[in-house]
Amino acid sequence: LIQEADAAMSKLRGEVSELEATLSQTENEAYSAKQEIEDLKDQAKRLEIQGRENEELVVTLQSQSSKKDDEIRKLQEDINQTKLQEKESSLKISEMKVQCNRLRSQLKETKEAFVNEGDRNAEEFA
Repeated sequence: LIQEADAAMSKLRGEVSELEATLSQTENEAYSAKQEIEDLKDQAKRLEIQGRENEELVVTLQSQSSKKDDEIRKLQEDINQTKLQEKESSLKISEMKVQCNRLRSQLKETKEAFVNEGDRNAEEFA
């Protein structure tokens, strides 16, 4: 009976030893899993912060892009206005050239008429 009890105790000690080894291994795995979970949480927090920073950067870049688009539109309007003014100025210059040529012709005619009248007056005087 004592021998059977010793054998049963020995067998139980072996099982306890195996269970302790399994427990130790399970505790190590649980600790590793806990560490991995903590690392993943830290990584998630960093990614969340980075995501917010990226969103802020996107908003800033969109704002800058919008401002640049407004500047481009304004410059295009200025260019179009300048082209219109250039056309108007060119038309005015053409009109002034025509007017200048007309005045030259009138001046030439007046000068010729004056010279001719002067010649007639000189002949009458002579």
